[in-house]
Order: sequence, then structure tokens, then C-alpha cells
Amino acid sequence: MSDPPNQSFSALLHEGIAAARAGEREKARELLTRAVKLDDRSASAWLWLSGVGDDLNNREACLRTALKLEPENEAAKRGLAQVRQQIVNELLRSGIAAAQRGQLDHARALLTRVVEQDERNLTAWLWLSGVVTRPQDRETALENALTLDPGNEAVRRSLEQVREQIELEA
Repeated sequence: MSDPPNQSFSALLHEGIAAARAGEREKARELLTRAVKLDDRSASAWLWLSGVGDDLNNREACLRTALKLEPENEAAKRGLAQVRQQIVNELLRSGIAAAQRGQLDHARALLTRVVEQDERNLTAWLWLSGVVTRPQDRETALENALTLDPGNEAVRRSLEQVREQIELEA
């Protein structure tokens, strides 16, 4: 890049924002990264850097830093909520794909992470009920699914069946 190596924080921030607005994500990422290396106490720089981050975990880290610096920053709060939901969605997709490939241990681990982060995720509870090994764990997953979708008769029947299985094993 042709930028002088001793560019000021404000110049880097201004150029980084301009690049981000122009859709030049890579250039913006480089400029904003250089800016936060010069001044890591700028919530604005971290917030803009989060918007051009190359992966969800980096974006989440930038937003967490922005919120540490400015705990009431609404844009950072909204951004962090969105990134965390995207992470949950990606975990869910990966968990379902692993279950479909028969990788039950991996699926179970991923789906467990989903429900730990979003206990109201009906899809995750339903898929988790199919990949757990213990009937008691299946019962718990189905109970949570039924709580979220009380009218779901298929889940209700599955729950009754697993409870019968547990009684027989007792």
C-alpha cells in the first residue's frame, strides 16, 4: 500500500471509514487495523473494524472491545447481538450437517453449544434430541422443544415414548 508508514490515527481512521463505505473491505480492514494498533482505545475504530472483519469471531472480538470502551454504545450492542446470532446460526447449520453425515459426537457438541447460547432455539433442541445417547438427555431435549412449541404433537408423542423407555429401563 502507498500510505506513509507514520500516518496518524485520525488519518487512518478517516481513510478506513471511507474505504469501508466504498465497499473496499480489504483496504478498510488494513487501514482500521493499523489505526487500532496506534490507538486501541477508540471505540469508533473498533466498531468500524468489526464491520469489515473477515470472520465472525474477529468481528465479535472487535465489538466486545468497542463495548468495553463504550458500554452504552448502541451500534456496538446491536452489532454484537447480530454477530452472536450469526455464530449460533452457523453452529446450528454445522450441527445439522454433522448429524446428517452420521457424525453424532460432533453434531452433539455443536448442537449443545447452540442451546447453551440460545436456549429458545427449537430447531437445535429437536436435532439434539436425535443425537444424544442417553434417554434422559433425549427427554430433556424433547421437553425443551415442547415448551417452545406446545402444540407439536409429534414431539409430544416422542416424549411419551422416551418416558416409557426410561420407565422400562428403571
